[in-house]
Amino acid sequence: LLLWIVSSLSPKEIRERVLSSVQFRNDLLLWLESCHTGDYSTGSSHDIHDRIVSHQKSASECIAPDSDTTTESTSVYGDPTMRLPVMPPLAVFTDPLIRDEWLHTVLEDSDDIVYRSNRHSEKHSRGCKRTPDAPCRARFPRDIFEDTIVDPDSGAIRFKKSEPWINTFNPIISYLLRSNTDVTCLLSGTQVKAVIAYVTDYITKVAFTNQDVFIAVKSI
Repeated sequence: LLLWIVSSLSPKEIRERVLSSVQFRNDLLLWLESCHTGDYSTGSSHDIHDRIVSHQKSASECIAPDSDTTTESTSVYGDPTMRLPVMPPLAVFTDPLIRDEWLHTVLEDSDDIVYRSNRHSEKHSRGCKRTPDAPCRARFPRDIFEDTIVDPDSGAIRFKKSEPWINTFNPIISYLLRSNTDVTCLLSGTQVKAVIAYVTDYITKVAFTNQDVFIAVKSI
């Protein structure tokens, strides 16, 4: 899914304002970091793994039946990728404690889903490398950044990231779709063209020329 924001600044205009205005840069980074993250919400990858194992040991994992209620049996731990999301209780709109508890459950569920479906194998599964010594075709592991930084020369943004084996994602989208999803912002013309090429190739499943890509870019 490729979303274009009506009347938004072009990548070039964003880059210029990021470099010239501290306030704009801070506001933009705050908004972008609220749209996607490169880290789990409730702990590290090891924490998520340990929690899943603990759940599996305390209750046999199974495909729990979907429920139209807001609560589920605590005796059964179901793979969240095999269950529909649970509706929030109406009290989330009036009781801050219930809202916070429900949100924490959502984030735990989202982390579980991302760990199961978004995580790239550290052993690099079949197809990742053309040869044993070749780099991963999916470019994993990702670079790690302790904080979000902006290159003072190019205006390029490097988002905070401590998990090298997952892409950026949105916890709420992962919770709702229950599957592998990547969420990122396109802040350069190169990124836009790359995504168009990827989507075109993915949809058509046939070979296409550079001319086809340029025509698609021009039409947009």
